[in-house]
Amino acid sequence: MKKLSCVLAALIIGTAAFAQEGMSSWVGAGFTMPIGNIAYGGPAGEEDISWVAPGINLVYLGIMPNNLTIKADFDACAPTCDEFDGCDCTELILDMGVGYSLLNWDNFSLSALGMVGVSLNFVSSGYVSLFTASLDVGADVMAVYKFFNFIGIYASFGARYKIPLYGEIDFGGYSISDDIYLKGWEFTPSIGVVVHF
Repeated sequence: MKKLSCVLAALIIGTAAFAQEGMSSWVGAGFTMPIGNIAYGGPAGEEDISWVAPGINLVYLGIMPNNLTIKADFDACAPTCDEFDGCDCTELILDMGVGYSLLNWDNFSLSALGMVGVSLNFVSSGYVSLFTASLDVGADVMAVYKFFNFIGIYASFGARYKIPLYGEIDFGGYSISDDIYLKGWEFTPSIGVVVHF
C-alpha cells in the first residue's frame, strides 16, 4: 500500500506542476462505460475476464496558451461479468496525464494525452472479498464542444494497460496476497457535460 500511496502522490504533484496562468480550464461530469479484457490471477490460477463497467466520470481538462494540455480523470464504476456474477463489484479509477491540443478553436477543442494512473477493484460475495490495485498506463483522446461562453459537452476515449501493484483475497478473516492480481487492457469511453472557467 505504501507503493500505491507514492504513485498517487506523484500523479497529483506532477499534474499540478504544469499549471500556469492563462490556462483554459474545463470541469465536467458524465457517464462512462469501461470495457475490460483482463486476466485475473488467483488461487485457482489465471483466468481471462471480459467485463463492462457502467459508472460516472468526473474530468478536468486544462489547455495552456501554448496548447500543452493536462487532464485529470476519475471514474467510479460497477463491473459486470460472468466470472463475478452475483458479486458486488466496484472499480475506482484515477488517471492524470499530459498531452497536446491538436485543435483549439473558439468553440471546439481536440486533445491527445498520455495517461498514467491507478485503478482499485473491490469484489465481494458472502464472506469472500477481493481487492486489487493496478498501475494504469495508456492514452486518451478528448473532444470538447462549447455551446455558450461557459458550458459544453465532451466525449473522451481512453486505452489503459493494467500493471499489477497489489492484490488480496479474504476468506472470512483468512487472507491471501500472493499471486492475486488483475492485468490487461481496459478501454474507457466517456461522454458528459463540462463547464468552462
